[in-house]
Amino acid sequence: EILLDIIEKQMHQTGSQINIRFIGGISNSTVNKLKRNRNISFEFIQYLNHGEAIKSLMESSALLIVIPASVKTQEMIPGKLFEYLAARKPIIALGPENSNVADILYHTNSGKNFDNNDRQALDEYIRDLIINFQKGEINVESTGIQQYSRRNLTSRLASMLNELE
Repeated sequence: EILLDIIEKQMHQTGSQINIRFIGGISNSTVNKLKRNRNISFEFIQYLNHGEAIKSLMESSALLIVIPASVKTQEMIPGKLFEYLAARKPIIALGPENSNVADILYHTNSGKNFDNNDRQALDEYIRDLIINFQKGEINVESTGIQQYSRRNLTSRLASMLNELE
């Protein structure tokens, strides 16, 4: 709700049109809630194969990841975060501020995490993304994302397993 309110406000203030694309399973109740918002264009795609999903990531201006707020999810790192990092697009994460996702975004300079109390910071971030997009400057200057590549993560896991022997 907060994100949609901010996007609508920023669209009005900047004169921008924003399309939000959801890829993957999403409940009918959520789709119906989103469709009630008349000023934002939504696209719902139930499934894409991996190659098509990566193509869609690369065509996007910014990427959204939503982490439910609970003690259990603070340590959760969705696999798509690693694909998002590799895409080198600004990442907007909505979730607990003391989460692993928030730490990774902060340390790699790949985006920002916002909890429900960060309305002003989220508003400023969305505004800046829109302004930068209008200037053609929507890239991020990620650092240290190589440590999160499949190759490096697999190598670290293999090393840890070898130490157990």
